[in-house]
Amino acid sequence: MFEGECFANSVEILPQGKAHGTIHCDDLSIERGGSFIGKTLPASAEQVISLPKSDSPEDKILANKSADQA
Repeated sequence: MFEGECFANSVEILPQGKAHGTIHCDDLSIERGGSFIGKTLPASAEQVISLPKSDSPEDKILANKSADQA
């Protein structure tokens, strides 16, 4: 579960994923079973930090959390 504010180019909430808060993103995907409570706003280029790609869904969640805390 993610709670807080997220700045990203792309966010994917997986079937068991939960997010609460504000997502600044231009590409948001929520798979069936996933949930999001909050608001979305367009991303601003200077607020997004690029992270290395990963194939693991768990790594994607951790990467998104890291981007939020930066």
